[in-house]
Amino acid sequence: MDIPGQDLSCLVIARLPFEVPDHPLFAAKSQQLQEAGKNAFF
Repeated sequence: MDIPGQDLSCLVIARLPFEVPDHPLFAAKSQQLQEAGKNAFF
């Protein structure tokens, strides 16, 4: 979306669309993917 001019001068993202990296479930999945030779971020 493109909002021209000064109509949008600040954007705040209230919540990121992914889990915190140190969350136990996410950390376990990440570890499992890394052991399989895959990138957990993608």
